[in-house]
Amino acid sequence: VLNELEKLTRVKKMMEEAGRPF
Repeated sequence: VLNELEKLTRVKKMMEEAGRPF
């Protein structure tokens, strides 16, 4: 369960960073 939560958090963070123009 912890791994699933960590995975989702990591994916969400990467998606937010990817959606942010640099």
